Amino acid sequence: MAINDNKESRHTRAKFGDEARRALAIKLAATLSGMTVIDNEILAAWNPATHIFAESALKYFGDWMSADDIVTFLFEEARPILRRLNVGLKLRARPLSVEKARLLSEELINALAEIPRTYQVFFPLPQMQTIPDTEFCSSIQLVSRDFGRKSDFLSAESTFQGMVSDTGSSADVEVDNTQTFLRVTISGYLSSSRTQSAMLSATSILKRCVQMGVIKNAFAVDGFHPGFHKLSTGPDSDVLAHPALTALATESFANGRPVRRIQLSRNLSNYLTRIRIYTIGGMRQVRPPVISNSDMQRDLQNLLSSSYSLLVERINEEQTRSLRSAFEWAFDAMADDETVPSYISTCIGIEAALGEESESGGITERLADRCAFLLGSIPVQRSCIRVDVREIYKLRSKLVHGATNTLNGRDTAMSELSRKYLWLILETELDAILELHTKQNTFIDRERP
Repeated sequence: MAINDNKESRHTRAKFGDEARRALAIKLAATLSGMTVIDNEILAAWNPATHIFAESALKYFGDWMSADDIVTFLFEEARPILRRLNVGLKLRARPLSVEKARLLSEELINALAEIPRTYQVFFPLPQMQTIPDTEFCSSIQLVSRDFGRKSDFLSAESTFQGMVSDTGSSADVEVDNTQTFLRVTISGYLSSSRTQSAMLSATSILKRCVQMGVIKNAFAVDGFHPGFHKLSTGPDSDVLAHPALTALATESFANGRPVRRIQLSRNLSNYLTRIRIYTIGGMRQVRPPVISNSDMQRDLQNLLSSSYSLLVERINEEQTRSLRSAFEWAFDAMADDETVPSYISTCIGIEAALGEESESGGITERLADRCAFLLGSIPVQRSCIRVDVREIYKLRSKLVHGATNTLNGRDTAMSELSRKYLWLILETELDAILELHTKQNTFIDRERP
């Protein structure tokens, strides 16, 4: 069960009063009583009774947790509590007594009442330059941290070329442990899965921030086109590996809880390994760079802080929801190394950016008109844009309705054109909403006594 459908959580703390707390504690104690405990671990996580309990708790915590999440939470949190309750006892299998089940349940319900918790999720950007910690808004920072060997952020199946040896173990490799992370502060629930609410929300924000950085010309992408793989299994290998990075998550008030390690998807990992700060003198010359080598921190803050605040902070969510979604689809389109899904993601991004929520009745013509009047300043420009958008959506229709399942040479050119339009739309819409937001704030400031 996926929570929030990959969108940032819009909920506040669940209503969970004393009466509900007592009722759940009694129900949980009855569920746990008699379960086998060995080495301070309950062995009956599969027990149907625990899932029945979890289903009953969903009405309080369903905004942040699935039933499986609640079961996982209970058995993870039970270990340190049982360790404390069983001090001095021999570690052998024994049933959980009624009294200990009661004490354990009370503490577990107290812990459950802390949900949503606040986490800091660190997404690695292995190729990005190291700079002083840079804050863009309250929940987004670029930070340099030493969490251990860089190889710790990769799954065993892939290695960084030139950073981790393709022979021998990573323990034998001397590397600079400091690297750059995008740190996202988020609320929800997170244990070890990228499908849990806090991780879904953090990943959504990551996608927006990275793609805004690319659109605003603050970040460069090595291998600008989808499907480019910078990393391989070694200097002499012909096999391209999809790097699988690991994000780290800590609780703001951890109380001794361990750092969580969450393996990222391969497409996401592949894209993050290609992101660098686009500085003057950089290799990518699509547009003139605006970030100086002498003061990257200041230039990045000046360029991105307003955009990040507008498209990340909850206070602005209602008026920017479609644009937030469009940036995430643009990220997915660039990250996906399969050409057909990448093309469809691009088209969905165009629809989201232009505010189209329905496929009924002439969607292509509506999108063509909106795009034409957004980007075209004279009639002949608008006419050309309409023709392009119609062609883009003709190919999209063929793909989603099964008339074709591949992109040929001409289609590849259409894919490039669709991406060009998406990026122009995003840039234009972002600039417009930033200008509107600035004017609104100026008006409010003038009206204050």
